[in-house]
Amino acid sequence: MSVRLWAQSTATDTDFTAKLTVAKPDGSVINLNNGILRTPFRDSLASPTPTEPGRPYEYQIRIWPTSYEFRKGDRIRVEISSSDYPQFAPNPNTGAPFGDSAAVQTATQTILHDSDHPSAITLPVIPG
Repeated sequence: MSVRLWAQSTATDTDFTAKLTVAKPDGSVINLNNGILRTPFRDSLASPTPTEPGRPYEYQIRIWPTSYEFRKGDRIRVEISSSDYPQFAPNPNTGAPFGDSAAVQTATQTILHDSDHPSAITLPVIPG
């Protein structure tokens, strides 16, 4: 499973997360699995590249494998966020190496979904 996410940020370094959940008819939500991407690592884990604030980028967020049998009334829900604390450490959005500074910066994230920025979800389905 993966999310192709077009987004822009006011930060040079931020995170985007994708969480696959099941919304049950009674209103409860079951977390199936999730994924995270730190934006400087969008093209390479070995050579991080800061993002340019305000510029749209395409991000591929891989959601770790899972399996679930949906029941009548269940709905698939994908949650996009910039944090999944406490599962993942918060990103200070400064671009400084992790642990080198206590400084933090607020980041404003914009998710894009139009003909020039076709955000999408790839969700494999096993026929019943």
